[in-house]
This record gives sequence, C-alpha cells and structure tokens, in this order.
Amino acid sequence: MGVTIQYYDLVLLGILVSLLLGVVVSYVTGLSTALTVPAAAVLGIALIYHTLFLRGPVNSTEDLSEEAREIDLPK
Repeated sequence: MGVTIQYYDLVLLGILVSLLLGVVVSYVTGLSTALTVPAAAVLGIALIYHTLFLRGPVNSTEDLSEEAREIDLPK
C-alpha cells in the first residue's frame, strides 16, 4: 500500500511552510519575528481561502443544493 498525497495534504503543508518562511525571513534579515510571521501568514490565509471557497470539498454542484434537515433535540 503506497502513500498518496492529496490536495488537502498539500494545503496543510503549504500553511506550515508559510509560517516557517516567516521565521526564516526573520532570521536572515534580522527583522522582528512578530512582524515577519504574520506577514508570511498571509500566504497561508490565501491557501485557506482558496481551499474553502474556490475549491471546496464537494463533488458537484448538486451537493450544494441539498437543504439542511431540521432535527429534533431532546428536551
């Protein structure tokens, strides 16, 4: 059984890399980590936005048309 890497695995890796990039830039340039990590995190935010809103976890547009069902909660 081989290991497969899917799109969402790459997104998680990309978020980690963006935060580590902020630390590396801080180390190389001497800028404050409090400045470089949030600036590099913008890349991670862009990846999250793309994953959730542009390439969401649905198979087709029919998945989006299902209405939510009302459930009865116990009292």
